[in-house]
Amino acid sequence: MPNSHSYMNEDEIDDELKCIICHQPFHEPVTSVKCHHTFCKECITNWMRQESSCPVCRIHSNREDYQLNQSRVLRNQLDRLNVRCDACHEISIQR
Repeated sequence: MPNSHSYMNEDEIDDELKCIICHQPFHEPVTSVKCHHTFCKECITNWMRQESSCPVCRIHSNREDYQLNQSRVLRNQLDRLNVRCDACHEISIQR
C-alpha cells in the first residue's frame, strides 16, 4: 500500500500485523466475516476484482464479506509502529 511514511525496523514488525497480499502493516484493516482473515481494505478490494476467494484459505467470498476491523487492540498495535515521514523526513514517530 502506498503511504506517506516508511516503517522503522520493518523486519521487526510482527507478521500478524501485516497483510498477506502487500506484506506491509495493515492499512484500513478489514476482516472476513466467514473465515476471519484480515487484509488491507484496498488490497482485498483489488484481489476480489480477479478472485472470488480468500487469499489465505480459499473459502468462497465476495467484497461484502469483508468488514472494517473494529479491534481496538489491533488498531493500537498498528498505531504504535514507528515510522519515518516521507514528506518531512522526521523519524521515530508513531503512524
